[in-house]
Amino acid sequence: MDKADAVKLIAEFNAPTYQGKVHKLLAITDNDQVVGYVSFIETASETVSIGVEVYAPFRRQGYAYAAISQLLTMANAYGYHTATGQVRKDNAASLALCKKLGFTIVSEGMSKRGKPVYNLVKSI
Repeated sequence: MDKADAVKLIAEFNAPTYQGKVHKLLAITDNDQVVGYVSFIETASETVSIGVEVYAPFRRQGYAYAAISQLLTMANAYGYHTATGQVRKDNAASLALCKKLGFTIVSEGMSKRGKPVYNLVKSI
């Protein structure tokens, strides 16, 4: 995704609500280069589901950890107290990241794409 496409996607996603739920999508940047994105969407009155994508050339450089940490602070400032997420079982790096951030595995399941996942939760 180039910068213009990322800016457009962020603008669309950062409307105050989507289908009646609060949501935020933020670019992860380094020196004006978009290296990924992080998001949350309200799933219940005090709960958000988070997601992150760091583009392959920029992985394992701390971008995801910093972005999710800031996103959790933002979500808490909006009044949310719980964050949830899903990690594919075969994604050891993302699972390690979530554990480092203080998430706990609460169950196992299947993603919308039929992949085995861990469901995670964290108080914020």
